[in-house]
This record gives sequence, C-alpha cells and structure tokens, in this order.
Amino acid sequence: MSSVSGQSITKEFPLKWKQKIGITTYRTNIIEDDGFVYIGSNGDDANADLDERDAVYKIDARTGKVANTYASQIMGDNDVTGVALYDGKLFFGTDNYYLYCFDEKSGNELWKFKTPYDVESVPVVEDLDQNGSAEVVFCVQHHGVYCLNAADGSVKWVLDSISSHEGNVAPLVVDGNNDGVLDVVCGFRGKPNSSKTAGFKMAHYGDYLMALDGKSGLPIWSAPTGAGIHASPFLYEEQGEKRIASLDAYGEFQELGVDGQLIKTIGFGYSKYMSPVVYQGYLNLSDYWIYIGDDAFEKQENGFNKLINEKAPEHSGTMNGAKSATTLVADVLGTGAQQFISVSESGDLYVSDRNGKALKELKFPTGAEATPLIKDVDGDGKLEILIASLDGYLYCYETKSEGEVFYGQFRWSNNNVPILK
Repeated sequence: MSSVSGQSITKEFPLKWKQKIGITTYRTNIIEDDGFVYIGSNGDDANADLDERDAVYKIDARTGKVANTYASQIMGDNDVTGVALYDGKLFFGTDNYYLYCFDEKSGNELWKFKTPYDVESVPVVEDLDQNGSAEVVFCVQHHGVYCLNAADGSVKWVLDSISSHEGNVAPLVVDGNNDGVLDVVCGFRGKPNSSKTAGFKMAHYGDYLMALDGKSGLPIWSAPTGAGIHASPFLYEEQGEKRIASLDAYGEFQELGVDGQLIKTIGFGYSKYMSPVVYQGYLNLSDYWIYIGDDAFEKQENGFNKLINEKAPEHSGTMNGAKSATTLVADVLGTGAQQFISVSESGDLYVSDRNGKALKELKFPTGAEATPLIKDVDGDGKLEILIASLDGYLYCYETKSEGEVFYGQFRWSNNNVPILK
C-alpha cells in the first residue's frame, strides 16, 4: 500500500458539486453533451413501483443543478439504466418493458416501443447500413436483440430465436465482413455445443459471442464462451487490425478478429462484469492489468497461442470490495502520460501507471458499480471525474489536469459507438 492509501478523494480532487439522483448499477453509463450531464436512475428503491426518482437526469455540469428529467408516464417499475444521445434525441429503456425516445430540448416523448421484458442494456444509435437513417439497437432481458428505426420506433429487425441472456450487454457495432454495414456483436445464451464436463463445470453452458448482420439481423458468426457474458465487448486495434475483447462471467477472456476468429484466450477469476479495456497491449480489468500484446504469445503446434508469463507483466492493485466498473484510461494527474483509473463498490479509487505503480489510492463515499465519466464537462479546460455512488448521489470532482483522455466513458461516445484512437 502506498502512503496515500485511504486518503479522501477530495484531498487530491476537490468536490465541485453533488446531486441526488438515486440508485445506479454496473450497467449505467454517464454521458455529457453541450455542458449537460445525462444519467439514468433506478430511483430510491430498484425493486419499487411508482418510484418518483425513476428517470433520466439532465444536470448542469457547471452547477450540478437538475435542468430536466425524462421519465415514463406509465405506472410501474420505470428504472432506467443505459442512455444514448443522437441528433437531439435521447434514447433509454426501462424495467417496465419499454424503449423510449425523447426530444432532448423540449423533454417531450417522441415515441415508445413495447418490449417483452426489461431493457437493461445501454442502447446503441447509429446508421448501421449507411442509408441516411439511423437505427437504435438494444438487448431485452431473457429475449433477443432489437433493431428499430430511430426516427419513429418502427421495427427494422429482431433476433429473438436466441436469448441475450440477462440483457446486460451493451451491443458493439463494427463492420465484421467488410460489406460497409455495421454489424451487431453481443452475448447470447442458446443450446450447449457439448454435454461433456470440464473439471467441476460443464464444458459449455450454451453461451456465445455472436455477430448479427446490421441490415438484416441474421447471424454472421458465433464464438462459444465458457459462461454467460455480462461484460460488454470492447473494440481496439492490434498490429493495425481491429480486434474484439470479450470477457465472460467465469473470467475467460477472448480476443477475436472482427470476423469472429479466435486469436487468444486467457483465464481469470469469477464474477467479471466490467468491460475489458485494452490500451497499447495492456488488458485492464478494474485494478488488475496484464500485457497481452502479440509478442507475449507463442503459437503452439496445435495452432493455439500460448501466453508466455515472462513476456506478460501483470499487476494487481489494492482495491477492496467487489469491482464492477470498467477501467478508464486518461491523464487525470496531468503528467503527460495516460493512467489507469478504477473504482470499487467499497469506495476505493485507484490510479496506476503502465509499470504497475500505484499513483493514487483514494476513498470516495460508499462505492460505485457504474463506470465513472472522465471529461472536461463544464468547459473550464480541466478534466472532471464524475462518479455515481451507491449512496444515490452523482459526484463531480475537479482535477488540475488538461491532459488527454483515451477512454473516458463507458462505450466510447454519447451514442455508444466505438471511437478508435
């Protein structure tokens, strides 16, 4: 532990403001646009109906005051998790079986779409087939993936023949077969491909990472995984190639090409809900990282790429408690180099460098499941760190840094589409 272990976060990053918003989860994302922060809430009680705090909050990034709320007018459990902004429209789903589109400025509901179950995932909004009209793609718990016309909510396609499992995964959009169409990569649960056992568990439970054609919704490829996928896949580049990082709940990491071909696999621990993040060859899972560049592997006679431990330095941090939030990569300390920033459900914030050195080990109120936002949200030229705490408050902390941000928010952008750097 370093000498700053247990130090209050405000000693390093002063509090600019905090705002009561209600409960958030590891599926919650935080976005900012034009000086306003947007975040969904599960209300005061995630299990309660008629919770007045269930809504999307629009918060002035300079003052922390609530500028508007966007909420369902239908009675029931209207918990909101993921949000997306696109072309002046706000998209979000609820636990009351609806996907909504609101006009961001007026706050008026433009349309809603009835779903067969909860909408837990972050929606993705983009013109998938480049026809000039955007689509919104999202998962429905215990059901499949839905693709709607973003303009009016009409159905473009649905894949409901295989379940998106718990519906937690935020879909990844990427052109997987070079046809100019952005395809949809997501976790699914179907039939096991084997009845064999592997030690104390089944060899396969029926879980897959799959790519669906963005224009038709038809499957393009599937890759079996060792367990259910709750963590959203991550897109990055290695050796000039686009690759996909995937992590299942039993801690099996897979690196695949966008064509679904398996390149590498590594086993980690259980209960992994954070999205894997890869930066310059380093795989980040909360306060743990390991180097997984191509030069850390050797191809075996059977074609399997084996990790060579001597070529793969790793580092484990000192955070306490469960870890659900995705690691962010940014220069929050203003050193001119990127740092790895992670938070725990016990209220630890951990900042380290690529060499495994703990630069800051700080404490913030209660803890967090949701991935923070690191961005200059108020236009003062300095980065802020926004944390949605388990105490129901959104905290905005000030940094002195004017540094660069490599990966500062969950799912890259306000419409949740990858931005490769």
